[in-house]
Amino acid sequence: MRMVPVPLSNTSCSDASAALSAWTILEARKLGLSAAVQGRMAWNLLIDAAAGSVPILGDLFDVGFRANTKNLALIHRALDERDTLSGRTG
Repeated sequence: MRMVPVPLSNTSCSDASAALSAWTILEARKLGLSAAVQGRMAWNLLIDAAAGSVPILGDLFDVGFRANTKNLALIHRALDERDTLSGRTG
């Protein structure tokens, strides 16, 4: 039996990207970060998905608006603040 490679459509790639992006919110929840931080992360993903759905303009928007980078910065900031409040450094 021959296996014929099936190219991934743009939809399946964006679905995979959305799943990985949503995973970061789940990890933030596991880390015990506040609902406000998780909400800001979800908002970033919503903006990215909405703008990214516009052909051509969405691609241009994605160059400047990096939802996952913004979300990682939110996680780092929240963890740093939590460590500072608890007296831990590192």
